[in-house]
Amino acid sequence: MILFLWAGYALAGAGVIEHLPFTKLALTAICVVYLGRAVAFPFLKPVFPANTQTFWLVSSGVCLVIGLIHLVGVIELWDAL
Repeated sequence: MILFLWAGYALAGAGVIEHLPFTKLALTAICVVYLGRAVAFPFLKPVFPANTQTFWLVSSGVCLVIGLIHLVGVIELWDAL
């Protein structure tokens, strides 16, 4: 459900759907969460020892890519948000 909400904010920020409340704040927070998750895996790994190294690398890579895409969009559209 959270990812659908975040996708809605991304689409609103891109101008695909109607502007949502707090778009600038929400997109900034979403970027921080994705990028934070991407770099925090060494600290999270001991908390979830059942997950494999492959899981951590792939999921962190996906979060990094999504976070960077959001970051580029926020930077490019900052004044329009």
